[in-house]
Amino acid sequence: MMIRLLLVASMMAVTFFAPIRARGQGELSGEVVDAETGRPVPGVVVGAVRAGIVETLDGSQFVEPEQTQRTDAKGRFAFDVDPAMPGIDRVAVFYSGEETSGHIHRSVLYSGRLPRRRDFGVNNVIWFDLTRRLEPVSLKLRTAGAVFLMVPMRDGTKLATDLYLPEGEGPCPVLMMRTPYGKSEAAPLAQQATRAGYAFVAQDFRGRHGSEGLDNSFRSEGWGVYQDGYDAIQWAASQPWCNGKVGTVGGSARGITQILTAGAAPPHLVCQHIGAAAGDFYRGVVYQGGVFRKEMVVGWLTGQRFRPEVLQWNIDHRLDGPHWDLQNVSLRSEEITVPAVFTSGWYDCFSQGTIDAFVWRQTQGGEGAKGRQKLIMKPTAHGDWTFDPALDVRMPTNANQPPDSAPGQGAWFDHWLKGVDNGVEHAPAVTYSVMGDLTDPEAPGNQWRTADAWPIPATPTKLYLRASGRL
Repeated sequence: MMIRLLLVASMMAVTFFAPIRARGQGELSGEVVDAETGRPVPGVVVGAVRAGIVETLDGSQFVEPEQTQRTDAKGRFAFDVDPAMPGIDRVAVFYSGEETSGHIHRSVLYSGRLPRRRDFGVNNVIWFDLTRRLEPVSLKLRTAGAVFLMVPMRDGTKLATDLYLPEGEGPCPVLMMRTPYGKSEAAPLAQQATRAGYAFVAQDFRGRHGSEGLDNSFRSEGWGVYQDGYDAIQWAASQPWCNGKVGTVGGSARGITQILTAGAAPPHLVCQHIGAAAGDFYRGVVYQGGVFRKEMVVGWLTGQRFRPEVLQWNIDHRLDGPHWDLQNVSLRSEEITVPAVFTSGWYDCFSQGTIDAFVWRQTQGGEGAKGRQKLIMKPTAHGDWTFDPALDVRMPTNANQPPDSAPGQGAWFDHWLKGVDNGVEHAPAVTYSVMGDLTDPEAPGNQWRTADAWPIPATPTKLYLRASGRL
């Protein structure tokens, strides 16, 4: 019987090593090894599915594996295949649940937790005829020199982690990004960080992608029974390549986990750079203004394939109360002792949440935090977008260009983690954009200003509006 195997690789940090063998009672086996060192990589989830299943889907649908295996301590996996199963003459094997973005195979774009049907029909995906003797084949995808690790948390659950180290001898400070989207998304930022002399750690949330455990959304990120952010920072600080100083970075979900982690007060956390993130889940995320934010909460949780129980928690707790305390950092402001830069935009879904988180720490934070926070508010939407097609609004050209007096990300980390005297600690507390008429270059506004506090000091002016547009 001829058995063909389609090999699809989506890992950025490892290479899938062939041959894949069919032996015994229809066993398909292989191994995953590190692209740089050739060492086996344990803990990678690999999936298999018959081509007949793939061919029933339209191009945009995700391909769910029929079987999954997590590679063992030697990076090996094996599937038992029933030779009588219809359509078994062609089987696809691919990484499942490990990365959010990357490449299936040289220039084949991969978007999402699983490959889509259209990704299986490209010319440069390689087919293996298992009736012939195969020489070892290595599908090498471009890596950033990451080392794949499974890092244990306090309950023994291991989280998938990529480690990037700079050239030269250590130890050195560490930048960390923790994400629900798949740790490979951090590769471009990690490369910048290592060039600047930092080690970089990217880690999947509990129960997400390559990590063990149940996905709890953000309820494992703060100061409860599970304190994954705290544990990850303390683990990094204890490694020989770290000098004991850890900074965290990232926006949106990656920023929310930073805020929650700061509430747990890990001793080796030194500073943070937080983008577009709220610290009070009830008021700033799920029930903004007391109304369930259905399009955002349902869309995000289902779109990111969180287990249904996570969504139900949010629906079942319509009133503020103890359920939300683990996700309300305002209750922990005095425990926070580190400086941070908070950035957001006036059109951002978390604009008020970002401002609130800044104010709590700036005015109520513990020693080391109070008075040391910075806020940058841009004329942008979520993710620093400068164009909103729904509103047909294009922001001014300086939307993502705050003045030089605002602390940049690199300078912020260099100061707090390396001791560089660059003056960022003396930057204005608040840097904000004043918007104006985007269609009239002579109109006032569309400029940057600074302030020492939020709310911005201002003198109230009463306007008495009358009919026909008169004052």
